[in-house]
Amino acid sequence: MNNLTILGNLVRPVELKFLNNGSAAARLCVAVSRPGYTTKMGKVVEETTSYVNVSLIGSIAENAANSLDKGTRVVVTGRLEQRTWDKEDGTKGEIWELNAEAIGPDLRFATANPQKTAISKAPAPAPDYEEAF
Repeated sequence: MNNLTILGNLVRPVELKFLNNGSAAARLCVAVSRPGYTTKMGKVVEETTSYVNVSLIGSIAENAANSLDKGTRVVVTGRLEQRTWDKEDGTKGEIWELNAEAIGPDLRFATANPQKTAISKAPAPAPDYEEAF
């Protein structure tokens, strides 16, 4: 099973768009840092930061755009997937992204005031994410 959970800070505001079928789609980027440390041999390892692209489809996309701001410490869980496309110059583009199943603020650093949103009927099949971006 391919499931990944990350913890980090939003690098920029959530980018929300709507697909031709009316479904919401959003992108965001999370900076995930590993603190520096000193090894047993006395070697100092510097802090490292990785940037993880996250995609959201449906109500989670709209809720994230309405709830999260740049700099917010978040917890994201979902499936890590590789996406490829043909670039204008004829080469292949490739990106790894986390398709979020759940996202929220890290409550060690913030408070939240959850509000239920209307639940739609059965979820529609996942739209083509590339259609929006």
